[in-house]
Amino acid sequence: MSLIQVARPWSAAKLRSLRMQMLNTAFVALVFALGVSQMASASVVQTSAATFGVDASFINFNEVPLGTGNPIYTPGPGQAGRTSVEFGGYFQGQSLGNAAACGGVAGCLLGAPSTGLALDASAPPVFTINDGSSQSNPVLSGSPLFAGPITIAFSVNQAGVGISAGFANSLGAERLTAFDRNGNVLASVVNNMLGYSLLAVASDDLSNQIAGVQLTGTSLATGFDAEFLLFGEGDQLLGGNGPGPVPGVPEPSSIGLFALALAGIALATRRRRLRG
Repeated sequence: MSLIQVARPWSAAKLRSLRMQMLNTAFVALVFALGVSQMASASVVQTSAATFGVDASFINFNEVPLGTGNPIYTPGPGQAGRTSVEFGGYFQGQSLGNAAACGGVAGCLLGAPSTGLALDASAPPVFTINDGSSQSNPVLSGSPLFAGPITIAFSVNQAGVGISAGFANSLGAERLTAFDRNGNVLASVVNNMLGYSLLAVASDDLSNQIAGVQLTGTSLATGFDAEFLLFGEGDQLLGGNGPGPVPGVPEPSSIGLFALALAGIALATRRRRLRG
């Protein structure tokens, strides 16, 4: 003979205790889920010229004499607290590889930037020069001419950076890589147009993360340079027309949605009881 346990009705006090436990659990789960979602969204993604507002900074290399090596730009009047910009060959911790070490690519880079992200003073310089393919002269070239890397360091972290790079005869011939202050790669994008095109990256939450960028050629490059530079902190970018959600980052997890539902049910029940 089997035993059947008869369910007894719960007391009002026990029901209140259960509801409070549900509410507390839901709140903890919700905070955790939203925290995970916020951390996942703080990424640097590819973007377009529409990201940069009218207050964004612009350098087109005609501000210095032709042939200037490793130019340095400082904030202009009314830009107190904005970044200074330095140009060079590569960061400390990196070195220039040869064709044998780089699979036949001239001017490739070896190594990773050191923490602190500072330009290496011993690197071959970048310099301003005219380019008949560009509609905006002079342009900035690395060493070797139209083949060497172009490296940019910001004294203050930026939320978005874009370089008009060219002249590209192949898709994927030019690469823009963004780094944080510790030398970690934040994002790397290649050209998806021929000729001169804007390679741009920005923080999807408009936070200031980008401490420096590098423009390099891939194995498809036949020559490249930088036509102009766009950059800005979060308040100089346009969130509405700028970067969208990070590709591949899911919506808040099912535990977060479940927590929201539980919290709503528990809170509604508690309000009904208080009104009653």
